[in-house]
Amino acid sequence: MLKRSSIKVDYAPRSLHWYNGALMDWVSGILHKLDGEKQRIGYKMGYRFDAVRYSPDGVYAVIYERLGTKAVILKQGEILREISRSYYCAEAYEYPVEIIKLPEGYALIHCPDKYNQIEIELIESGRRITKMEGRHPGDCFHARFQTNPSNTHLLNAGWVWHPYGFLELHDVRKAIEDNNEFDNSSFSLPIHDEVGSAAFLDDDLFVVGTTGEGFMDPNEPEEPGLGANQIGLFSIAKNRFIKTCSVDREFGVLIPMTVDYVLDLYEHPKVIDINTGSVLETFPDIESGKQRTAIVHHPELMPPVALALSERKIAVGTSTTIEILEWPE
Repeated sequence: MLKRSSIKVDYAPRSLHWYNGALMDWVSGILHKLDGEKQRIGYKMGYRFDAVRYSPDGVYAVIYERLGTKAVILKQGEILREISRSYYCAEAYEYPVEIIKLPEGYALIHCPDKYNQIEIELIESGRRITKMEGRHPGDCFHARFQTNPSNTHLLNAGWVWHPYGFLELHDVRKAIEDNNEFDNSSFSLPIHDEVGSAAFLDDDLFVVGTTGEGFMDPNEPEEPGLGANQIGLFSIAKNRFIKTCSVDREFGVLIPMTVDYVLDLYEHPKVIDINTGSVLETFPDIESGKQRTAIVHHPELMPPVALALSERKIAVGTSTTIEILEWPE
């Protein structure tokens, strides 16, 4: 089902993203072409940066320390400015940051002031778009931001004290007009277990995976929804899960491939049929980490991963190779 190829490397890449058909490690300043050629197009960052978010046009990138407080915004490889987040529990969970394209221009979604307060600011100037005063955000740790391709909705797969993973879906324009939508989301998702992973497939559909931790509310939910150890495909337009399946093994970070399949990255890549929960293909010799929720504590559990969803391919960095997996439509 998946086509596999490899690029040999003489160092362990620290961050990866697809850049003009090649793989860029902005932290190390090295471009890896698919034929194995290596080209230095930037300078090596001296700090502990180990992750990247980038704009679709490749102009902007944010490199950051996943379990730290510092990040740097790059424009065409040059430092534009630095940003930070709260120290509070920063060593435990992923830095919340995403680049989004708005009518006002490219902007940054992050939590620069408080661990529990989402802000949006223009990436060039830093001018804040979220401007409401007197906000009272809920006591939650935002993480793993991801926007859909048209930049209308934002997934927020963070956690609250128990600890317990949760998922919020935000209408971006509505939240800009009323910042309370970020602070206390009014969009309730029918999920009845701890959220481990969530990711967009397209503008309307996203996948969600649960951990089997159990329902946080002691009262059993009345409405149907996503239960323990399940993967679901949710439609924003229909406001419901259009597919759910139970999985009889641990799974972690999910990459949506099509409406029928996801790629699970727990320990090694596995193709899961979300109609049945069956594992169809595995790559046991590719170490792809052991992350299951936003709370990680150990950065070595998260190897560098680059996803090009529109081109249906993913790259995973190891100490000796960059492994590339591609799938058909």
